[in-house]
Amino acid sequence: MKKIILFWLALFISLVWLPLAVSAAVSTPTPLSPGSGASNYNVNVTNLYWTKLPEVTGYNLRFKAGDSNFGNLAPVDTGLNNYKLASSLSGVSNDGRTYYWQVQARKGNASSSWSTVYKFTTAKAPEKASNLSSGGSVISKNSPRNFLWKADKNTLFSKVIIYSADQSTGVCGASVLINQKTKELKISSNILMTLDPGKYCWTVQACGNVGCAVEATKMKFSLNGADLVPGLIFVSSGFGNTIFYWEKFTDEVTNITSNYLISSSAPAAFINFLGNNMGADLYWRVGASGAWAKHQKFKQTSLTNPVLIYPSTGISNFIATSSTFRWGTVKEATFYKMEIIGGAGTKVYYSSTPSYKMPINPAQGALAKNTNYTWRVTAYNDLTESLVSSSFSFKTK
Repeated sequence: MKKIILFWLALFISLVWLPLAVSAAVSTPTPLSPGSGASNYNVNVTNLYWTKLPEVTGYNLRFKAGDSNFGNLAPVDTGLNNYKLASSLSGVSNDGRTYYWQVQARKGNASSSWSTVYKFTTAKAPEKASNLSSGGSVISKNSPRNFLWKADKNTLFSKVIIYSADQSTGVCGASVLINQKTKELKISSNILMTLDPGKYCWTVQACGNVGCAVEATKMKFSLNGADLVPGLIFVSSGFGNTIFYWEKFTDEVTNITSNYLISSSAPAAFINFLGNNMGADLYWRVGASGAWAKHQKFKQTSLTNPVLIYPSTGISNFIATSSTFRWGTVKEATFYKMEIIGGAGTKVYYSSTPSYKMPINPAQGALAKNTNYTWRVTAYNDLTESLVSSSFSFKTK
């Protein structure tokens, strides 16, 4: 009898209480973000996220700095929200420390087991920059040097700040003259070109993901003026002239009234030098007030003279209407001009090849009969023309 009672009791438990216990089990949420081991997080904008589970009535969050030994730490009730802003939790700040967290889900009076522990490291404001260069030095606009400094690993960018200074004592003033951001740990002192010669102070403010450090100790420097040098622009050569172009300063500074030179208006020695060095590598530069620009290489465009072939000089009984004038090809020439001189004047013909077939119709430029002529050819391209060839003579039939 006792065995029967025990049997029915076991059956009742398995049919009634066991399903209830199974139904009361709560799934464990999984942490999502920040990923475990993540670093450089700004707690003011960072949410802790975990999976959202159906039919739960709330979540508990444990959060601690330094290690994952939560002990008897009271959890934070996040309600039905599966996230929590890090900065809203007790004791968290952007201090570069590592924080540990885990979550559990609640369903009525039942709770899930605690999740895997995740950790992340917060961002930290950088230390102030150090080892600033150019302290107490003299900088010339003619030979600028880079400003250099050192910054720690939390620095994402730096602000270079240049202050006014008392011109007699060099004491740093409060007026900010230049404020320029850079990701590098240097900046060219070319930024000084906008300042007048005088005494100044400069410093650096290192900035990171969560703010900027205090400014580094200000460094004093003196700025000397520059001998302004014109920048060379380009050289254009061809059609009997070479033109040099350069940067033009204001007349008040250099008294330069033009920023180009046409070789035909230059002294004879200059013109002869150019004429004797066609096609050679040449170098030019421009100076102002005793300061010279860096030299620049150029080559004058030139075409060789065409060499006449047919009709050869001195030929007679030449039948122009059935003949083709021919001359040698000139490298880099794109067209040619042929001139035939005699009779009623000069006839001019153009050809894209080193030859020309004479027309039969006099109205199209045919030559007269029994007449003495001379002919010559000039080569051209888009940039220049050659010297005219030698002249050949002939007499038509």
